[in-house]
Amino acid sequence: MSYQPNESITDVLYHGDTGKVNGDFTKRLYLDGVTNDATVTITEIANGYYKVQFTTDDGEGVWALAVEEGTLKWEESYLVQDPADYKATGFSVPNEYDAVIAALQADLDNPSQYKATGFSVPNEYDTVIAALQTDLDNPAQYKANVSALALEATVAALNNISSANVTTACTSSLNTYDPPTRAEATTDKNAIITEVDANETKIDAVQADLDNPNQYKADVSGLAPSGEYDSELAAIQADLDDPAQYKANVANLDAAVSSRSSHTAANVNSAVEAGQVGQDASKTRKFVSNRAELDNDNDTYDIYEDDGSTPGAYTGAQTTTSRVPD
Repeated sequence: MSYQPNESITDVLYHGDTGKVNGDFTKRLYLDGVTNDATVTITEIANGYYKVQFTTDDGEGVWALAVEEGTLKWEESYLVQDPADYKATGFSVPNEYDAVIAALQADLDNPSQYKATGFSVPNEYDTVIAALQTDLDNPAQYKANVSALALEATVAALNNISSANVTTACTSSLNTYDPPTRAEATTDKNAIITEVDANETKIDAVQADLDNPNQYKADVSGLAPSGEYDSELAAIQADLDDPAQYKANVANLDAAVSSRSSHTAANVNSAVEAGQVGQDASKTRKFVSNRAELDNDNDTYDIYEDDGSTPGAYTGAQTTTSRVPD
């Protein structure tokens, strides 16, 4: 029996003496020959029997336990394995061959299809057997017809038959009997044995086929092994996990903006008029400020929109107060 890592193992030892407690026993526990410090507990059951219990750690291998107390020397070993270590890998995706396996199982569940053929169907000889039974039920038909035998007087006369007569009669009877020769009997025997052996060979072949279900398993040796594309997928994931590589480099933006520290009214006015693109073409935009030069001291200025109806005036003006950027 095997156990799994981190599993509680319970065993029973017979001491013979009762009343022993855990501290009375000397216990040594090993994993593949190396001392292990897992706690071993021994408690009395009854009539000299004691329960031995300990829990394995993550270690796999052969755990050996030795217990001593007085004249008692008791040893036992336990195989610890992780069943996950023995799972098959490199096969197809789950359930890919369920339909094929189900069909194979259905085939194996129908053993009658492998039965030998060429024999009679059930009840084929019922009529013949019934006729034979009827014949056997009429023993009178087998009685000898003695009507032509000698009368009693004739039989009485035979009482004086001599031994020579008996010998002659027996010899004559034996000479007319034609039993099978040894060669003929051997031939018949061998023919029966051959027929029996032939049937046994057929049955053995069918049984061997049924005992080998592996021949019906699908060949999955050519499928892609597990983890074939793990490295490519990991590289793609690492690329996606680094979004910073796609951000724009704005390290020099502040310096470029700060370099625009002085703006004249004419510059701003040209910029405002140029900003007319996309606006109503019938209107013009004019810049008005009480300072000839605008610096980066948060100076404000006004923008008017003139529809051109009154020359020299900003008719229908919409005033917007803006700030020169720092």
